[in-house]
Amino acid sequence: NPFNTYTEMMNFIKKMGLPMDNYMETCTNIDEIEKQVEYINSIRNNLNYDIDGVVIAIDDIKTREVLGYTIKFPKWAIAYKFEAEETTTKLLDVEWNVGRSGRVSPTAILEPVELGGVTVKRATLNNLDDIQRKGVKIGATVFVRRSNDVIPEIMGVVEESLERSISIEEPKVCPSCGEELFRDGVHLFCENTLACKPQMVKTIVHYAGREAMNIAGFSEKTAEQLFEKLGIKSIADLYRIKKDELVGLEKFGDKKATNLLTALENSKECELSSFIYGLGIPNVGKKTAKDLSKKFKTLKNIEKASFEELISVPDIGDIVAKTIVEFFSLDKSRETINELLNLGVTPREEQVQQIDENPFKDKTIVVTGSLKEFSRNEIKDKLESFGAKVAGSVSKKTDFVIVGEDPGSKYNKAIELGIRVISEEEFKGMI
Repeated sequence: NPFNTYTEMMNFIKKMGLPMDNYMETCTNIDEIEKQVEYINSIRNNLNYDIDGVVIAIDDIKTREVLGYTIKFPKWAIAYKFEAEETTTKLLDVEWNVGRSGRVSPTAILEPVELGGVTVKRATLNNLDDIQRKGVKIGATVFVRRSNDVIPEIMGVVEESLERSISIEEPKVCPSCGEELFRDGVHLFCENTLACKPQMVKTIVHYAGREAMNIAGFSEKTAEQLFEKLGIKSIADLYRIKKDELVGLEKFGDKKATNLLTALENSKECELSSFIYGLGIPNVGKKTAKDLSKKFKTLKNIEKASFEELISVPDIGDIVAKTIVEFFSLDKSRETINELLNLGVTPREEQVQQIDENPFKDKTIVVTGSLKEFSRNEIKDKLESFGAKVAGSVSKKTDFVIVGEDPGSKYNKAIELGIRVISEEEFKGMI
């Protein structure tokens, strides 16, 4: 890096005539930072663009390199969010919507109101208990806030407006399929997983997603058609679809039908963690799915894992362990998994190379440039399966830099620091 500080870098950009904001302030202590935050908050409504906070970052480039990155964020910068803006408007109605898990949640329909530079027409109401606690009623005037200036939320009600308002009733049946709802804690659920359109469509879309089974060319519109026209009732039914059925769907020609069937066939050979994530187990995200795969190695081991075994996995607590045990104890879960396996879906067992045959164990690796045979996520997953740590920036702590085509400044930094650089071909030879 030819610059010693971020300020130098930005001044150079400005000198080159590139467009940039006029504001940038360098502070030397906390008091100065607080004053600048207060100043920006005081002028935010006069800016010609919307902001919801400020970024406070280390100016010195070498200090940034020492601090490094987490998987997602730089350790040398932090976002400070301003208090959310509030206003009042009238609650016109409450709409109940069904999620992938079957949870039925309320959404407030509002008289349109300007808030933070946008027109707000809908807002979050978490559940019926939240509605009752806040005293919200249809026809009343409510306080609305944009949390982090993104998601509008109802915070309470103007008491004087309640006189002619109408209480919000708890729905007894699913707004989509008409099935009777049941309450679990503060939430309402529809158990009609096979015939409730929103649940099935969202389940299919989740299973087909890039982070799950990565079925190319799959969209919510496609999932809706499969449910409505082909009667798809489970994710296993995806692998029973015939070409002549697809060709009859809207915007499905011969080529698109062939491509989707090919993508479905290709998805059968999958990573165990992708399969676990694709099943849509409540509270199990991609990272937890990876942790389960690394710990238990096979699908069978995960299915029979006890509560005690699950909570021994780092970052898995009581609630997540409980939902995993409950999921695999359900007949419908076991039936779906067995159907998928019988239809040819083959989750690969998690393989972690032993230290004596793995040059990447406990090493810090940086990847730069475009790779021919790996996406960035694929090579990251591969390296992590070898026990390596994948970093976002090059420093003296970096052990290897894997270089593809058109590498960036990370390559130059590696050369400057004398760090070993390996090509994609060399990497493939080492594994």
